[in-house]
Amino acid sequence: MKVCYLNYVGSPTTTAAASNIIGGLNTILFNLAYNVSLLPGNEVRVVYRDDGSLASGLLSEIKIRAGEPTVLSRSKLEEHLPDFINSAIDYLLEFKPNLVHTSGSEAGLVMCVLRARGIKIPWVHTNYATVSVRRSIIEGRTDKGITEDVIGKRERECLQVCDHVIALSKSDQIETSNVFAIPLQKISVVSPGVDHSIFYPDQSIIREKIIVSAGRMSKVKDFPFLLRSFSILKKLGDIDSKLIIIGGNSKERFLLGLPTLAEKLGVSDYVNFVDGVSQAILATYFRRAIVFAAVSKHETFGLLPVEARACGTPFVARANSGYLSVANDGFGGYFCNNNSERNMAEKILKIINLDQVNWFHLSQQAESSTAEYNWLENAKKSSFIYTRVIKEAIF
Repeated sequence: MKVCYLNYVGSPTTTAAASNIIGGLNTILFNLAYNVSLLPGNEVRVVYRDDGSLASGLLSEIKIRAGEPTVLSRSKLEEHLPDFINSAIDYLLEFKPNLVHTSGSEAGLVMCVLRARGIKIPWVHTNYATVSVRRSIIEGRTDKGITEDVIGKRERECLQVCDHVIALSKSDQIETSNVFAIPLQKISVVSPGVDHSIFYPDQSIIREKIIVSAGRMSKVKDFPFLLRSFSILKKLGDIDSKLIIIGGNSKERFLLGLPTLAEKLGVSDYVNFVDGVSQAILATYFRRAIVFAAVSKHETFGLLPVEARACGTPFVARANSGYLSVANDGFGGYFCNNNSERNMAEKILKIINLDQVNWFHLSQQAESSTAEYNWLENAKKSSFIYTRVIKEAIF
């Protein structure tokens, strides 16, 4: 089976997959592509916009040039999109894959154009649509011409035209169906995996009173919520715990006002900001911490909290979106009221104040709850869907 993966924003190389600088979408795409390539009888290609990242060599990756080797603004990305579409179409017509798997509406547009031209290749689409729409609402896009309507219309077209949709969680499946009127039977749930050779507990490491969180520096990740929760934690009597927030860089944190807010709340002496790091280093932070705080306003899945749990780190997460599909309240951690910084602070304090025996019990639960998430199973389930879509395709 010849499979081609299309992704526009960023490059799914091992460098990207090993870091949290580029983002979860690229990490998920690369790990899926790589593990599908390990299954017998598969030939895999990855097509993406060349943003200057180093190629891994593990896959026969095809980089399509469409802009400067920098992280481009949304407006710039839109300007370069036609070049990407034309180049990707030329490559697909040459490679002649049995199936194309797209991630994001920009890559999906390639397939929509092909379908409009009467060229039909079986097509599976991973939906990040609901996130895009919610970001439009939450962040208030200022780029000219890039509105909620533009993104929503594009996502809707991809979801309606493609042969099958893959959602990352049950809640994402239901929300995709509700928001875009896609029949549930057209959407399969295939959750991302965890690399358990990297994310695992180490009992030889003494846990510190550290609350850790990680993610891209974007408004939807809502780190200000966490800083406010942390300041309340201090007012509730916590003396010596520290907060580590991992991801992005100093410029991005400044634009979000995180250092300024920490100073204003009087907690800057207890907060440490760390730039995006490799997954191996990220796991060392997880293994040091006593609790992981998950504070996004919305997640299709929420891979980082699952990776933290695989390291035996109990969680406290806001009760929303994908978080609710991949964890159980009271087993390995707790959910807090989605709109209450105080409730999050109280739940974190509850874990911090556990005696050693009860904390260890919660830690074991956290680790055991991640056993079902692994990349090889993710690849097998995806490959099964590919085979079915190819078989059922009538062109």
